[in-house]
Amino acid sequence: MVAGVEADIEASSIRVNNPNWPFGTSDSTRVPIQGSLRLRLGYACDRFLPYITGGLALANVRTRFEDTGGREDKKSEVLPGFTIGTGLEYAFTDRWSARIEYRYSYFDRITTVTAHTDFGFEEHERISDHTARVAVSYRF
Repeated sequence: MVAGVEADIEASSIRVNNPNWPFGTSDSTRVPIQGSLRLRLGYACDRFLPYITGGLALANVRTRFEDTGGREDKKSEVLPGFTIGTGLEYAFTDRWSARIEYRYSYFDRITTVTAHTDFGFEEHERISDHTARVAVSYRF
């Protein structure tokens, strides 16, 4: 058995645009940065390491509403959530390894009150993410 702790931070290009929603307002949501702190548990089979991973996830979520008159409402918030996934790592040498990994992340709801664009309309959005990764590692 192999157990460890892993953390990461990454730039993200997650973006959702909803033109003309709900009342002639353009709505965009971005997640420019996200990260996680996870436990990793696996079983070493010679040079192969199948594993599972899971833990805390954080995402910076930015929402923006703009109506046809040019008025806008914006909000930026760091949302907590969780992430869980699985992967397979292979050690080419004692120092070099490569892995493939899939993770699902789910974050709390962000609520934006549109005081200027839709006069008090509340927009609730939940953010989730499916990620496939390929990595190469060097151990010092």
